[in-house]
Amino acid sequence: MNRIGPSSSELYVANADGTDERKLLGSASSFEYHAAFSPDGTKLAYVSTENGYRANIWVLDLATGERRNLTNTPEVAGDPLLPDGHFRPSWSPDGGWIAFASDRNTPWRGHGNGTGWEHTQELSVYAIRPDGTGFRQIATKPGYCLGSPRWSPDGKRVVYYELTTEDTWNAHRPESVAAVTSQIVSVDFETGSDRAEHTSSSGLKMFPQWLPGSSNTTTDDIAYLIKGTDDEGFNYTSGSIPAVKAAVRSPAWSPDGKLVVYEKVAFAARPMEKPLYSWDEDWEYRSTDVFPQLSLQGRLVLTQKQLGNSSIVSMNPDGTDVELVFDSSSTGEVDAALVARGLAGAFQPSWSADGEWVAFTRKVDAAKFDVCTIRPDGSGLRVLTSSGANDAHAVWTADGRILYSSGMYGFRDEAAAYDQTFQPYGQIVVMDADGANKRMLTDSLWEDSMPLYVPNEFLV
Repeated sequence: MNRIGPSSSELYVANADGTDERKLLGSASSFEYHAAFSPDGTKLAYVSTENGYRANIWVLDLATGERRNLTNTPEVAGDPLLPDGHFRPSWSPDGGWIAFASDRNTPWRGHGNGTGWEHTQELSVYAIRPDGTGFRQIATKPGYCLGSPRWSPDGKRVVYYELTTEDTWNAHRPESVAAVTSQIVSVDFETGSDRAEHTSSSGLKMFPQWLPGSSNTTTDDIAYLIKGTDDEGFNYTSGSIPAVKAAVRSPAWSPDGKLVVYEKVAFAARPMEKPLYSWDEDWEYRSTDVFPQLSLQGRLVLTQKQLGNSSIVSMNPDGTDVELVFDSSSTGEVDAALVARGLAGAFQPSWSADGEWVAFTRKVDAAKFDVCTIRPDGSGLRVLTSSGANDAHAVWTADGRILYSSGMYGFRDEAAAYDQTFQPYGQIVVMDADGANKRMLTDSLWEDSMPLYVPNEFLV
């Protein structure tokens, strides 16, 4: 995969030594990734957001260029109002099946027992034939995430990692990933039964792959990655191959088990209140999350956090003439315990160009956020989004439309595979002021959020 911009990526192929790099598909209008060659080398299974902006499994015939969407079909596609992503395809040794993980038909569920902004992910393992027939579920476990399936050398078993749904949130948070534990599990492909746990220790174990028999491994040897602890790196169930400690991701072992290709990662997060470079010596700038907005008419609107309920307040820039525009604790629709903990409320206000409306985000129930508009005097409340996922970060354009970030198209990958991020997905969407004509503007494996409209006259 080669990311060529904020909203697309393309698949390339190269020789094992890195030479002769060339593009496979020739389209930069979608996000394409997680490619896997068929055993005979004639086909390629991969993930693409080309059709409907959701992550689907596609198959490409390398000789003819013919492509087939396997999962966005009437037989396979899930409820369009729920998560419906399909990830990490893997070919069976005989080329007759493709296994993958999917969150199809699972609920939108926030972390922290459903109360958090960021979603968790429940994955099951499925299989489908390369021609799109034979779709069936291989393994599922309510309340758990089953990810990155791979086949045994004889094609009789499928191995995957297994962790709780709640821990799919903890797995990509730097302060909690070290406490996450998953296990490497396999089941019989034909029956989905005969479940076997191949590990039992603590730590987040991912990306399992059976290795072929050789002089130093057995067919029971499973390689996998440990993530987020002092033991991070490659490990093996047999213990016959020394572990390799390294900050790597998405490993894939060669067919003979002697080589491994992987992604190397490094991070540098910006902490809150970090002083930022100032172009003006009279001002000190710091990283913050208060979300103030100044209207063209000279009114300041902001998120009020002193009361603990994140209400919308407008005032003069000097702090006078304060008006409480929206106080979520007065509606009777939000749990008082959430208000006390700062987990409820309305926030991220933005003025319309004419000063007649304020767009903001409101927590409409225990697990969902929507974009709303309201007049500065508190009248005319309208809820503009109802995707079932989280919609937020709304700002106005000069022509009266609204930009916002939406999770309506779901995860682009297995949630536990992400790193150093709060919410690992979200796209920028534009809509009319009344909520009509919604159109997605960005597409990414990562979160696109907090859009800002900048008039052309301010661009150089």
